[in-house]
Amino acid sequence: MSGKDRQLFLLPITIAGYIGGFLVFAGLYAYMLIATKKAASWHEVIFFLEFALPIVLWFCFRGVQVTRSVRRYYSRVPSELS
Repeated sequence: MSGKDRQLFLLPITIAGYIGGFLVFAGLYAYMLIATKKAASWHEVIFFLEFALPIVLWFCFRGVQVTRSVRRYYSRVPSELS
């Protein structure tokens, strides 16, 4: 698998766009909070956690797939130390 294929497997364009949107939105909001010297309320923090939850779930899901694939690969390949 080429490097480009690996990158797209771990981080497809739609997920990369979602992460980019989240980072831009969070950055603009943080800048607004700093500029107005206002503290974030719990409702706003919960909103950002809900917005970030799909990103965390995606990486957990893909991590399980990659781990399973690596284990399957190493169980097929004979060990050179044996």
